[in-house]
Amino acid sequence: MLAITFFALIVSASAFRELNGPIVSKFWDMMNKDPNGDVSDDQITEFFKRYERQEPSQYELEVDEQDFTSGTNNWMNDFEVNDEVTRAYFRVLSLDAATELLITERDTNIIAAWCDEEGRGLVNEAEWKTNFPGLLRAISWGVMFVRYDANKDEKIDRDEFNTIFRAWDSNGDGSVTLDEFTTFWTTGSYGSQTEAEKVHGALDFNSDGVINQDDVDTLYSLIDSNSDNLLEFDEWTTVK
Repeated sequence: MLAITFFALIVSASAFRELNGPIVSKFWDMMNKDPNGDVSDDQITEFFKRYERQEPSQYELEVDEQDFTSGTNNWMNDFEVNDEVTRAYFRVLSLDAATELLITERDTNIIAAWCDEEGRGLVNEAEWKTNFPGLLRAISWGVMFVRYDANKDEKIDRDEFNTIFRAWDSNGDGSVTLDEFTTFWTTGSYGSQTEAEKVHGALDFNSDGVINQDDVDTLYSLIDSNSDNLLEFDEWTTVK
């Protein structure tokens, strides 16, 4: 999931991503530090062990979605976000495709390596606050994925994708104007009016001023990198 995020290239910020700043800061504050105030991959792993429902293992980290959302310690309570946002963060932080829908030491090692600018094996506060937000930048689209995966099979199929299109197309005429898309984008807390304009323009592939079914079909094919006619979370947030 570390490929360039398609949607993050469209928008640099969003209402949901405004959560990232406080979360990044509080996450840092909650981690144990070494005497110099730095953290290692082991200390990042130790932080995530707080979410394991069973007695945390001395060795292996394995946090599933139930751990993350509803354990005695859970992300929702720690960071004061709702259930769907918590579930989106869980998917965003499950970085290693081999352990999808688990957070393991493979994921915490990725986090540490991503933030460690100097290759010291340690991350300081400035590195953390500069780089960790980059791993969270797809959160708005993660929330959309959680909201519209109606059958909860961790895939967006054509019907579910068309449900999103119909949500954009408030008057049901088959074309999504900028005004319609802006209403969807802002009332759904995905981002600002300015960002809605950027996204609408990027998704209007034939440049006719509206998003229509042809644009939606083009977008679906672009996201569906393995051409199986289903959109998994890593496809949803990346272009391979």
